Amino acid sequence: MRGVSESRKVQPLTDRDNRREQRFSLELPVYFGRVEGGQSLSGISENISVHGLSLKTEAYVAAGTELHLSIVLPSVARPFRLTAVATVVRTVRLDRKSYGIAVSCQKGGFALAKVDLFSQTQ
Repeated sequence: MRGVSESRKVQPLTDRDNRREQRFSLELPVYFGRVEGGQSLSGISENISVHGLSLKTEAYVAAGTELHLSIVLPSVARPFRLTAVATVVRTVRLDRKSYGIAVSCQKGGFALAKVDLFSQTQ
């Protein structure tokens, strides 16, 4: 892919974990916040499926927390955003500064929308 770093290329993961949906190794910025409000947080996706993702972040988010997710997909012509309301299903400490969070999307998975290039929010 032209203009996309090697780490952002979509790579299907192996079937080693027998998940019901195929996951893709994809590193993109993820913006998220608690449904009930609070500060905006961010992280980097590690893998994405139709109904969920895992991400790495410096913020601790407890299992069971509902989040609004936003992922901007890079595009040459016009970027798109994946959005969803999701529930944290697992949080693990990766090291002193970061956590791995797995989320499951509600209501049919991710929705696709065009990005307003003039918007100040993610």
